This record gives sequence, C-alpha cells and structure tokens, in this order.
Amino acid sequence: MTLTPLATEALAVLRRIAAQHAHPGLASSFSAEDMVLIDLIGRHGLPVRVFAPNTGPLEEIHALIDRVRDYYGLPIAIYRSDATASGVNAWITGRRAQSTMDYGAVPEPFDPLHSLPTFSPLIDWSDEDVLTYLRGHGVPYNPLHDLAFSRSAVHVGDRIGEDARVAGLIQ
Repeated sequence: MTLTPLATEALAVLRRIAAQHAHPGLASSFSAEDMVLIDLIGRHGLPVRVFAPNTGPLEEIHALIDRVRDYYGLPIAIYRSDATASGVNAWITGRRAQSTMDYGAVPEPFDPLHSLPTFSPLIDWSDEDVLTYLRGHGVPYNPLHDLAFSRSAVHVGDRIGEDARVAGLIQ
C-alpha cells in the first residue's frame, strides 16, 4: 500500500529511533494512534518492542491484543508495571498535538518519570489522518473506536479524538 506523506514521515522517525536505540518500545493502550504505530512497526519489520500495561478484564482489549499478535506476528508482552520494567531504552508514544489536552501542545522529548527519551511520530496527525490510515490499511482496531469517532463527529466536527477522550471512549 502507498503511504501518505505523514505516514512516510512517521515510518522514517520509527526507523531512525530503531537505528539509534538498542531497545525502543511502544507501550500500547491499543488506542487508534497506537494501532497506526503498531501497523507501521509490524508491516515494516521494525525492531521495536510492543508491550501493554495489564488492562485487567477488558475483553475487547484482550481480543484485540490476540488479533494483533496473529495479524502481525508480533510478540506483545503484558506487564504489570511500566516501561522501565520491560527493558526499553526509548519510549514511543502515539501522542498527537491535536489530542494532548492534558500534556500541552507538544510532548516533551524526555520522559522524566521513566528517565527515557520520548518520541511521538504522529505528533502532526489529525484525528481524520488516524481514522483514514486505519481504514485505508485494514488495520485491526477496537470496534469501540467506530462508535467514538462517529458519535463525536456529530458533536464536534473535526475534533473527533478530543471529544471521544472526554467521553472516555478512547484513551
């Protein structure tokens, strides 16, 4: 599949991270943004560890984790604690400027809580960019995102992700 310029740029960032850091990792909540990153990592065979915090008994998330493991052949580990316990030395996030209500407009390039360099390859992506990528590339994702995207689109137009986060439907 042909990548958009934004996706090509995000892939270049991921490749650069993988080349410069021995053990980069994506701590995934399996949000729509994280699914874009997982798709880029999985389709292009990037040496990036994908892991998830223990989500507890959320059946939809566990079903999605199993689908992602099967679809991409990625070993996704479930951890009870944070990134430092997983052995990563660089942190990749799905944060975007449009949806970082509680973090400010631009994420910090260093996470002081985990003492890790932090990268946000999707920082310039819009909600529509994320949704278009997911659907256009056949990326497996949580079906609750469809509800959140369509529900919030009615209420706030192009501020899809923000409203969905406020509603608690997307993390």
